[in-house]
Amino acid sequence: MQTICFIVNSKKKRAENLVSQIEAAFGARYQTTIRYTSASRDAERLAAAAVEDGCSYLVAVGGDGTVNEVVNGLMSLSEAQRRAVAVAVLPWGTGNDFARSVGASALVEELYAQIERGDTCSTDVGKVQYTQPNGLAAVRYFVNIGDIGIGPSTVLMVERLKRLVGPKIAFWIGGFCTIFFRRPRMVAIEADGYRFRGRAMAVCMANGRYFGSGLGIAPGAIINDGVLNLVVVGRVSALTFLRFTGKLRKAEPVIHPEVHYVDVTQCRILSDTMDCPLELDGEVLGAAPLEVELLPGAVRFLVDADRAKAVCKALVSSSENSPKVNCCAHP
Repeated sequence: MQTICFIVNSKKKRAENLVSQIEAAFGARYQTTIRYTSASRDAERLAAAAVEDGCSYLVAVGGDGTVNEVVNGLMSLSEAQRRAVAVAVLPWGTGNDFARSVGASALVEELYAQIERGDTCSTDVGKVQYTQPNGLAAVRYFVNIGDIGIGPSTVLMVERLKRLVGPKIAFWIGGFCTIFFRRPRMVAIEADGYRFRGRAMAVCMANGRYFGSGLGIAPGAIINDGVLNLVVVGRVSALTFLRFTGKLRKAEPVIHPEVHYVDVTQCRILSDTMDCPLELDGEVLGAAPLEVELLPGAVRFLVDADRAKAVCKALVSSSENSPKVNCCAHP
């Protein structure tokens, strides 16, 4: 009997109802274990331990941060160990942006159907060497988007406000204040023949398509195409950026001389100030200078074939003993 390990962000209010839902959906066909986080980075340790214990599926129950920690836990293991497990997402977070890319549902019964179908996608993972506040270098992985500029500045403001007004209102206040009051920082970018030097409102290294609770900042991003979609938003006014949001909500390209889209496999970003924080999958870690490298097909994710076909090049179905490839055309 295959084992499914659920790694739950224990801050979620619905977590107490999870056990009965899992037993009802999975009890007859799978052995299940549920492990709760109690501190930052717990999901990394729990994910690595579950794989070493021989689980077949890891389910990240939470938001983008929980998914990121699970991926970082897997990246601490050997390639053979990573290949032996498939990761699923039960999106119980605030933003759930990566969940959009894999077509994840917040319903346990739909997760069960997804596992039964067994459609997986060998997803690319970004590796970042960045600068910590103490000036030392550190390495971390991301599966959705890494960015500097308005993204991390908004996250920092939301963290300060959410206890007062709640996370959703804090997000809108934080985003508004950041767009209108944060000055674009001077950056230098070198990436696979692309060069940029100037002030930028945002620089996104996108494996997934969405960030900021559904903004399609990288319309061309595909999670398993072997490249990152580098998006540079240069020196634009706050009102101009707000006019972009209609396109971003639809994940459509923004046509503007200060907005650049480039496919890259690696890049280097420098800044003339340490006040240029870095965000990876919703967590602010350090700052530029930083170096990014893409690791193709590093982690297998369970996907919903219909929902994910626009952002995943091909799916492998493991519902039968002999895997088959279902091609999902990119529009």
